[in-house]
This record gives sequence, structure tokens and C-alpha cells, in this order.
Amino acid sequence: MKTQEYFEDAQKELIKQYRDAHSKYVHYQLVLCVAAIGYSVSLSLGLKLVAYQIPLGLAVGFWAISIIYGFSALANELLLIKTNHEHFNIILNTTPKTLTEKEQFEGNNKYRERLEDLSQKTPKFKRNQEMAFYTGIVCFIVWCVLKMSLN
Repeated sequence: MKTQEYFEDAQKELIKQYRDAHSKYVHYQLVLCVAAIGYSVSLSLGLKLVAYQIPLGLAVGFWAISIIYGFSALANELLLIKTNHEHFNIILNTTPKTLTEKEQFEGNNKYRERLEDLSQKTPKFKRNQEMAFYTGIVCFIVWCVLKMSLN
């Protein structure tokens, strides 16, 4: 039985490490997007609005979208943790009101469906955040190339 406890503890630790790493990754991307937007704005200050600046505008737009998806992913993760906690309260019947077996069963099903829905949203938010981030980088590179070719 000690082996099973060891693996359960190891699994809990891996989940904790994954969540911490994921949270840092999302935060770093958010910071990079904000910095990239600030840098892009500073590069374009005082420039006349011309067609070759469209990729720069697109880059800023994609980075803004990446920020929105990043915050959505973080908010969804927090909601997932809160919902998981409430689900455990239903399972353990530690809610403020003692539940009947039927109420406990219905609550369990409701929370399981909610957790499934939230679990499916998080990877989509992360994928969209990354796609918008990297698309912004490509647009910025295109803008740099256009600017160098015109100078």
C-alpha cells in the first residue's frame, strides 16, 4: 500500500508542478505581448500612416488578442479549481446544508458536466493565445522587412 501512496503523492506533485509551469508560461506570454505592443508603438511614433505599416498594426492587434485569450485561460483555470472544490464538497457532503442522496447524485452529475466543459475550454484558450502571439511575431517581422526594403 505504501507504493500506491507514493505514486499518489508523486502524481499530486506533478499536477502541482504542471499548473505552476503553465501559469508562468501564460504570464510570460502576456508580459511579452504587452512589451511587444509598447515597443511597436514606440517605433511607430511620429511616422506617417502609410500602407507598409499595416503589418505592424496587425501585429499589435494579434498581440492584443493573445492577451485576451491569456487572461481567459487564467480565469478559466481559476474557475476550474473553484468548481473542483465545490464538486468535492458535494461528493464528501460537506456543504453548508446536508444533502440527501438524490441531491448529492444530481449535484455530482451537474459538477462533473461543468468540469468537463471547463476542461475543454482551457486548451482552446491556450492554443488561441499562442497562435495570436506567434502570428503577431510574423506580422512584426514582415513589417521590419518592408521597412528595411523601403529605406
